[in-house]
Amino acid sequence: MTNDENYLRAVEFRRPEWIPVNISIMPATWQKYREALEDVVLRHPVLFGPMEKGERDFDHLPHDYRQGEWTDDWGCVWRNLSDGMIGQVVGHPLADWDNFDSYTPPDPLGGVDWDEQKRNFDEAKKRGNLARGSVGNLFHQSTFLRGYEGLMTDIAADSPAIHQLLAMLTEYIMKQVRKQLEIGADMVGLGDDLGINDRLAISPAHFRRYFGPCYATIFGACRDAGAHVYLHTDGRIVDIMEDLIDYGVTVLNPEEQPNGLDEIAARCKGRICIDLTVAQQRMPFMTASETFSYFKEIVTKLGSKEGGLILLVEIEPDVPLENIKWILQAAERYRTCWSSAP
Repeated sequence: MTNDENYLRAVEFRRPEWIPVNISIMPATWQKYREALEDVVLRHPVLFGPMEKGERDFDHLPHDYRQGEWTDDWGCVWRNLSDGMIGQVVGHPLADWDNFDSYTPPDPLGGVDWDEQKRNFDEAKKRGNLARGSVGNLFHQSTFLRGYEGLMTDIAADSPAIHQLLAMLTEYIMKQVRKQLEIGADMVGLGDDLGINDRLAISPAHFRRYFGPCYATIFGACRDAGAHVYLHTDGRIVDIMEDLIDYGVTVLNPEEQPNGLDEIAARCKGRICIDLTVAQQRMPFMTASETFSYFKEIVTKLGSKEGGLILLVEIEPDVPLENIKWILQAAERYRTCWSSAP
């Protein structure tokens, strides 16, 4: 069974052979530990796949992970203060709403060789893998374009600007969605951090009024075509988890730390697949025994032999190398440890 076949079984509650585990190591973490981290990773081919010593360039960085400023296709200005980590938007092209009438968003289908993408999808399916597509984001892009304060003011005042902005962004995303589905996507992914540490970024009522219908349109198009919907969203989002399920999400990627295992289980377990981002905030400080107990608790509370659980482990540069060793050992052990799961 391929990893993707097992992944799809987990998503669809069809008794996967193991819990899918995705390990994401930040470029800054590779730069910090270099060969020492490579030696650790090479001990876990079951998590990382085949890898040869010396094949990784520790200093290679995508352009958006490099120190400095750059402007994206939307006209948003990004500033990054440190190599190896992603920056933030400091220049917002629609901070002055008077610019809207003359503003032109980028081509939603530009910059992609769609014939090549279709070939990639077709090849993935022949190998028994998922054809995974991805599209733009809604809430994030709203803040990038308008500025966080400007967007919050629009929402509080029920300004016509928020309606025009979301209509533009929804149309943009829907063009991408339709193209992804046309060429055979089995899953369409989106990423939007809808929460902050202890609550939603906006009230649940405002979310349902302004953003909910947009997500329902986007997710509904995917589901109508028989494709899964993957949504990554950081922060505390428990107040809208059931809304997201109603809109059509099939794989939800929340953080454990701000939401809590019990609250995630109460709202999502058995209803949709949970792709859980394990608590990055605790990783630098956990002992070996705490690390193993933590992974066991996740599997016990969210896992099931029927499926519905995936683990995402993001390793930042503040995690000591010794802790990384424990994290990988625990992830590998509990990906197949069903004894404590119902």
